[in-house]
Amino acid sequence: MARSALMVILAGMVVAAGGLYVSRKCSFGIGCEVGTAIHPAPVMSARPKNDLRSLAPGATICVNPVQNLSDQTVDIGRMDEQLAGEIAKAGYGVARIGDLSCAATTYTEITHVSQGQRVEAELEFRLVLAAEQAPRFSATAKGESDLGGPQEDAIVAAFADQARKIQIAILAVNERE
Repeated sequence: MARSALMVILAGMVVAAGGLYVSRKCSFGIGCEVGTAIHPAPVMSARPKNDLRSLAPGATICVNPVQNLSDQTVDIGRMDEQLAGEIAKAGYGVARIGDLSCAATTYTEITHVSQGQRVEAELEFRLVLAAEQAPRFSATAKGESDLGGPQEDAIVAAFADQARKIQIAILAVNERE
């Protein structure tokens, strides 16, 4: 008796799994008829359409709020605006995160700030294209203040290095074409 009940449960699970498999291949009632051929997923080309070439000079880059991951206290107050200013100087439009006109978003973390005669700042950043999740470009940027200069100067210099690296990466990709 227990064996036949187990067989009925197993048969039900197989039918349910088959129904789930077929329903995944249907969208909004299209192609859901019984006997519909299941086509394999399209093969991605080696060179995706939505790459750095889509970021021509003047394209809008959204600025995600800058994060401080260093062991130093950093006044983050105006850092987003300063990063946006450096990206704008490099020839790109700038918008706040969530703006629908953004071709890409930059995510920036301050990773190291050293205090000395000159303040040195290091940051890591990623550039993610619109409608994607994986970064298309990531790098580190460094900046240094003048002798006895404030911490903010070193961080702004690192932002300028970041903007320059974004510009160079995009120009290099566009030149290859």
